[in-house]
Amino acid sequence: MMLALTMLCALQDNEYVQKLDKVKYNLATRACREAERKLDSDETAAIDRLTRIIDDPEISKKECNLFVQQTDQYDPPVAFLPYQFRARARISLATKAGSPAEKKRLLDEAVHDLEESVRRNVKSSAPYLEAAQAELRRLATGPGRSSSSPRTAISPPGSWSSARARAWPPRTAPSSWPRRSGPAGTISPRR
Repeated sequence: MMLALTMLCALQDNEYVQKLDKVKYNLATRACREAERKLDSDETAAIDRLTRIIDDPEISKKECNLFVQQTDQYDPPVAFLPYQFRARARISLATKAGSPAEKKRLLDEAVHDLEESVRRNVKSSAPYLEAAQAELRRLATGPGRSSSSPRTAISPPGSWSSARARAWPPRTAPSSWPRRSGPAGTISPRR
């Protein structure tokens, strides 16, 4: 855990918030963390929440490790990455998009956010940027030319979701899986 925190601190800028501004930054970091939890489940709510944070003129310190002074001491750093999180939510939404035009629009917006994140010295955004750009190139060449699944192409290399995308969904359900029948909540074995 300490190594991860050290790596996080080394890869992006550190910003310090004085006690005077702590309320608005505490609210913004809380909203950012809540949006991060919704990246794969409720993408549109996450995008809306992160857009409000990004567009807020009172919050100038973004895409950084944020140290907020609560009393006389600073809290441990918080990864405050609204651009990266909004891009990741858009990428997740693009994997579920019905039309290629909608998918391209979402990926274009994600690439724009990730470029801004990388410009602000967040090195962890670079793999997401490369993956989103590769998916945009794949969309430009036309459907059916790539053998990878859409989720694998958008996920950064080595991520858990790219391994999961290659293994899921199974082609057929194993016979050992339970089968639903009868009243709600009861499970009966396969026949």
